[in-house]
Amino acid sequence: MFFSLKHKNNQRQHNRNLKTDKIAVIWANRCLQAQYKVASFLQTKSEKLSLNTKRLIVIAFSVISLSSCVYLVVKSFLGNQNIRLSVTAIKVPEQVVQNEDRQVSPSTGVSKNEFEKVKKFRCYIDSLTTSNSGRRIYDSIRKSRPGLIDSLSIIENVYKSLLNK
Repeated sequence: MFFSLKHKNNQRQHNRNLKTDKIAVIWANRCLQAQYKVASFLQTKSEKLSLNTKRLIVIAFSVISLSSCVYLVVKSFLGNQNIRLSVTAIKVPEQVVQNEDRQVSPSTGVSKNEFEKVKKFRCYIDSLTTSNSGRRIYDSIRKSRPGLIDSLSIIENVYKSLLNK
């Protein structure tokens, strides 16, 4: 009975997530439509301007931007020298902080047992390339997990570099 209640709660949570996802997709589509309408409106308005007017607008924008930057730099050098910056601590929620047991110290990295498992899996992957049926499995693994082979070689290199130290 407990499992069925848990399943129902999971199903409700899943349905709630689907509803929020649908709302987010609808909202994103509406925002994109509004952006497209504004962009097409501005495009039609800017097409009616002459070349000299477009040049004048670009030059005016550049002059305004440059002058505001120069103003801010000059104000920072000539402004009030009594302004002091204060440092405040950032409060991190407890849910975000990692536990010490989750962190992997760089000195241990990969244990010998884990490395043996990686080596066995690497040998299995390499043996798949020898036959046609194995090649299909190998290709499906590479397609579904594109960075797996690279990750295996990185783990092997890290383990070997730790052994050399």
